Amino acid sequence: MFKGLDGRPPMRHSPVMEPMVADLSDEDMRALAAYYASQMPNGKSDVVTSSLAPGKRVYVEGSSGGAPACAVCHGVDGAGVPGLFPRIAGQHPEYIGAQLENYKNGRRGGKGRAMTTIGPLLSDDEIKAVASYIGSLKPQ
Repeated sequence: MFKGLDGRPPMRHSPVMEPMVADLSDEDMRALAAYYASQMPNGKSDVVTSSLAPGKRVYVEGSSGGAPACAVCHGVDGAGVPGLFPRIAGQHPEYIGAQLENYKNGRRGGKGRAMTTIGPLLSDDEIKAVASYIGSLKPQ
């Protein structure tokens, strides 16, 4: 969330998004969250499936640096757990890669958040590979 809600500070920071949401009310923010949570990916993917094995390995087994398997929280199919872990299946690899880089470099998350701990355990190559693999997963 790029704007604090109920007196709390924003959970994420973005010089692009923060000005866009600055004038939205708490009710507007809740309505936007509900709208986006109800959207389903279109299932289209630009992922090259011939080189997904390294990403699948990270997703199913974990990283060489000790990160747990993505499937533990997000599910084998990437469907997530509503209210706990987001659906990531079918997300654009560029978006997933950027978010993993943000976690890795401390630009997203916060103290005690799982991905804040996991991000630094991923190499740059593992981030690219797992982002491609996640993009290849078909949304449910």
